[in-house]
Amino acid sequence: MYELFDAGGHLTDYALKALSHSQHELTDLQRLEISEHLSFCDDCLIRYTELLSDDVLIAPPEPIAQTVMQRIKKRARAVFLNRYVSVAVAAGFAVVFWTTGVFSPGKGLSQPYINAADSVAKSTASIAQRAVNATHGFSDGINSMIDNLFQKGDITNEKE
Repeated sequence: MYELFDAGGHLTDYALKALSHSQHELTDLQRLEISEHLSFCDDCLIRYTELLSDDVLIAPPEPIAQTVMQRIKKRARAVFLNRYVSVAVAAGFAVVFWTTGVFSPGKGLSQPYINAADSVAKSTASIAQRAVNATHGFSDGINSMIDNLFQKGDITNEKE
């Protein structure tokens, strides 16, 4: 019978091959011991994964770092330009609107909006005033009713 561990406490080549190939007979206890050792021994785990992966890693034909950095620089330029172009367009619109009088009261395109806002403000103020008047009337009515109740109570207490 072959040994599963060498003198240094690492797995032998037989143990790694036996675990990876089903043709080798290992007991459940032996499989458990090997799996437990692989869970904490990085050296044996690396050897086991190399044994499992027979693929040869292909080196890239050219260095990747340079092309990636070029793409990052290109994207950074695009973001920078897009940001400042949009700010410049917004500033241009603001200057055009300002010179045409859109933002000046009584001139340009803003006059209909100012008139509409004034009428809305007046109607809102009148509605608010009516609500205040109704609330005052309601509270005055309740106060007079409570005063009447207290006056009647005072009169009945005096008669007794």
